[in-house]
Amino acid sequence: MEGKVMSEWISVKDRLPDEAKWVLTGSCNIGAVDHGCRIGNDFFMHGEMNKKMNWVTHWMPLPQPPRKSSD
Repeated sequence: MEGKVMSEWISVKDRLPDEAKWVLTGSCNIGAVDHGCRIGNDFFMHGEMNKKMNWVTHWMPLPQPPRKSSD
């Protein structure tokens, strides 16, 4: 199997992602996973930039999109 292993979850207490960059978001409190974007110290939901994701405790970079195979 080719490709990189996804990185581990990063606590928002340790480090925040770059601003305005989409990331995978997660919560160890409610068991939720989604993707969102950080603006300032807040995360916002894709397509609903007026909705804060107050439950985010962890994040990780999004994986690379799939590539067209040469098969």
